[in-house]
Amino acid sequence: ATPAVQEAQTAFVSLHANSTSSDALFAAPYLYLQLPVFSKISPSLGPEAGNTLVYMAAAGKIAWPSTSSQCRFGDVTAPAAIVPVYTAVDGDKLGRAAGATSAVLCYAPASVTGAGSVEVDVSPNGVDFYPSGFQYQYTAIVTAYSVSPAYVTHLTENLAVTGTNFVAGMCCVVE
Repeated sequence: ATPAVQEAQTAFVSLHANSTSSDALFAAPYLYLQLPVFSKISPSLGPEAGNTLVYMAAAGKIAWPSTSSQCRFGDVTAPAAIVPVYTAVDGDKLGRAAGATSAVLCYAPASVTGAGSVEVDVSPNGVDFYPSGFQYQYTAIVTAYSVSPAYVTHLTENLAVTGTNFVAGMCCVVE
């Protein structure tokens, strides 16, 4: 088993012919990566069809090679990008709310199991996945049949939206 480390560092791995040989047959650097501690996922739900930009905030700098990073939603992987939090979508709000300095960005892939929640994992290399501590909820196609009243005279009036497949966490925006 690979020993755990508290911070990112490089070690050297060597292969010897036997336990008494001092000559290495092979030697190569091995990079230990520090796992990020994620503090927020946003949004935490999206349509079964996927293609929702999801970002996970982390404290400290994520020192992973962004070109090979991946997210996994349940059993389906998606490419990920590692960015400073201020370049993330809604980064200012994300950073203030979560005390974050880095973020992992990825587009949720289409669900293969339909509506429901899946674990979100992250990987620095597309092979070794680690739990983010968050779930993502795939939602069925939302259909709105009606909005009542048809018009309002004051912005403080309530609107009632009637439809199907609404889930907790959804919101209406009137523009």
